[in-house]
Amino acid sequence: MNIKSLSTSRVKHFSIIGIGLFASLVSLALCPIGDIIQPIMPLPPKVTLPSYPTYMFSVGGLIMILGVLLINLLILFSNLKKEMLGSIFNYSVLLGVIICILSIIPRYYLGKKIDKAQYIQCTDEHYSSAKVSWDIYAESEDLCKSK
Repeated sequence: MNIKSLSTSRVKHFSIIGIGLFASLVSLALCPIGDIIQPIMPLPPKVTLPSYPTYMFSVGGLIMILGVLLINLLILFSNLKKEMLGSIFNYSVLLGVIICILSIIPRYYLGKKIDKAQYIQCTDEHYSSAKVSWDIYAESEDLCKSK
C-alpha cells in the first residue's frame, strides 16, 4: 500500500493517533507514581504529604492517561466501531472518577501513618498554590532544615 492510496482523512486519523500515543507515553513518564504508591510503602525519613485534591488528581490523572493510551492502542490495532470506542472512553472516564474519589482512602491512611509515627511537620518546606499543595514531614528536626 502506498501513501497516495491512503485518503487524507485516514492520514489525519493516524497522525492524531500518533500524537495521542506520544502524549500519553510522555505523560505516563512524568506521572508521580512514587507519590501515588507512597501510602503502601514504608515511611522514609522525610515524607511529602500531598493535599487531598492533589493526591486525587494525581491518581485520577494516571487513570485518564492509561485510558487514552488504551483507546489509542485499540484504534491502532483493532477494527472496533466508533460507537464502541465512545463507550470505552465513557467507561474509562467513569472508572477514573470512581478511582479518583476512592483515592481519598489511601491519602487518609498516609496521614494517619505519619501521625502514628510522630513525624514533625517541616514548616519551612511546605508548598501551597491555587492548584497544588503539600506538606513535608520528617522523623526529626535535623531533617527539616532547609538546604
